[in-house]
Amino acid sequence: MNLSVLAKRPQEPSRGGSVMPGRRVKSAATTGVPLSAALQSAVSEDASQFDLPGLRQELKDFRRRCAGAVIGVVFGPRSTEDRFFIERTPATSLSLTAVMDSLTRQGFAPQHLDSTSPLFTEQVKSVDVVFVNAHGEYGEDGRLQGLLDYLGKPYTGSGVLTGAVGLNKLVFKRVMTGCGIPVARYAVPHRTLRPLGVDEMRLADIPLPAIAKPVGGGSSVGMRLLASAVDLGDSVGVPEPGELLVEEFLPGRSVTVAVLDVRGTPVAAPPMEISFDGEFYDEIVKLDKDGGAQAQMRPLAATKDVVSEVERIAVRVHEVMGCRGFSRVDVILGPDGDVRVLEINTIPGMTRRSNFVACTAALGLTYDETVLLMLHSATLPHILPA
Repeated sequence: MNLSVLAKRPQEPSRGGSVMPGRRVKSAATTGVPLSAALQSAVSEDASQFDLPGLRQELKDFRRRCAGAVIGVVFGPRSTEDRFFIERTPATSLSLTAVMDSLTRQGFAPQHLDSTSPLFTEQVKSVDVVFVNAHGEYGEDGRLQGLLDYLGKPYTGSGVLTGAVGLNKLVFKRVMTGCGIPVARYAVPHRTLRPLGVDEMRLADIPLPAIAKPVGGGSSVGMRLLASAVDLGDSVGVPEPGELLVEEFLPGRSVTVAVLDVRGTPVAAPPMEISFDGEFYDEIVKLDKDGGAQAQMRPLAATKDVVSEVERIAVRVHEVMGCRGFSRVDVILGPDGDVRVLEINTIPGMTRRSNFVACTAALGLTYDETVLLMLHSATLPHILPA
């Protein structure tokens, strides 16, 4: 089945964003004002509410047109992140199971594409559309997307450049600071040259406690809390140059925001605060014995201005990165209300209890509707970062 059968290709999305659920911002190109000013002005506008019934009808129409399409769902222990969760999670609780069940319920013909199989490339060629459900290296870092582009196979989510920059925490931070988006200060071990970027520091100047994390990979796999200079010395002596990032430990509230492209406009779902027992939000906190998160999620309790600022920054990150269809942005909300971006997830997890699913549920979408919206992203054009 050709992609043109699945859906009519839409117009190039505008650069405008939405900073409140369903609140839309006119493109800076059409208003003649800077994008940041256009985004900020929308906070105080009494815009019409998000048209959830209208979106649901569009998704139903899309599903009807796509009925019977063969959807290849990529999933396998190719990356450190996926291997970690597959080894510790019952099969019934894996995102693969949830996504495949959802696609089946909605009239599609899903097939599991194991990214570790020697027949993977041939299997990809046999499906109509690829649903990218692989995380970390070889799934989220643009390499899989490059292969799919080469094979001419449509796929869900963002493209090569967005994935490559988004998964590399060092490059991502430099892009953010270059665009005036606040991030946690950081240092690169073994760097002999002067620091680059506004928020990069020399390792000796990083305040403790600090967080050591791999430059690549996600789900907090490999993260360590460094409470002392001894911890710092032990950590930076282990990896090869370029593999580790040391970041200041920011006190505050962990908040995550899903951003969805709806009719060409980025829409921020209500920010969700993550609470948990532990020193920081590591991979153990993110996984319990049933494959779900131990952490609790609830809508962010804050003033309207603070919530709007969190949403504005999440949308801005989504746009700057050139995300297609969806993303999830993680931030720290400091005690004084300042917002600092931690990372972006271009391929967010899709277990039924994942952060992304909780975010879209807060916007009013069911799990099946979230899967369908992600599938629809395969019909959207790739756009260059803002």
